[in-house]
Amino acid sequence: MDNHEVWGYCRVSTIEQNLARQIEQMKEFGIPERNIRCDKSTGKNFNRREYNALVGTETTAPLLRKGDLLVIN
Repeated sequence: MDNHEVWGYCRVSTIEQNLARQIEQMKEFGIPERNIRCDKSTGKNFNRREYNALVGTETTAPLLRKGDLLVIN
């Protein structure tokens, strides 16, 4: 992809879930570690800091740009 970035997003909601395994899968997919964002939060609401950083909010600009690829695990 020309000047486009590949980003990864991982989320766990319980202590039984393994965030490290998800991060490893992202790296195996070829996503640079600096582009992997993770949240530890429940599925109850969508107030997720790192996800919101990727897509932006009413008050913040998104990290994602047109043409970027977001992989969600």
